[in-house]
Amino acid sequence: VAETNFVCKSSGAVSIEQMLPYPNPMSDGGYFTFVITEDSDITITIYTLTGRKIKTIKQLNSLTGYNQISWDGKDDDGDEIANNTYFYKIKANQLSNNKITEKIGKLIILK
Repeated sequence: VAETNFVCKSSGAVSIEQMLPYPNPMSDGGYFTFVITEDSDITITIYTLTGRKIKTIKQLNSLTGYNQISWDGKDDDGDEIANNTYFYKIKANQLSNNKITEKIGKLIILK
């Protein structure tokens, strides 16, 4: 009896699925959870409604599957952000071929 093992790899770009900030609304920070289909470097950027960037979070070498990235609710200067609605963008840069996928969502801060 012969046995053959093989691994199938997608040749397409990484996919970001089940993207969710938790809790939403947030008061003192929380988590961004998501599933990626390929190992990737992840960048989460948070913007005001007018498009001003207030926070960038990076996580290198995120593995395929479920991922969770914490955020303390502060901007890049270390200040707590105000009550408001914000946009966030999750960008996955696939490690195997540098293909990039981005998804955008809304986040509410309510203290």
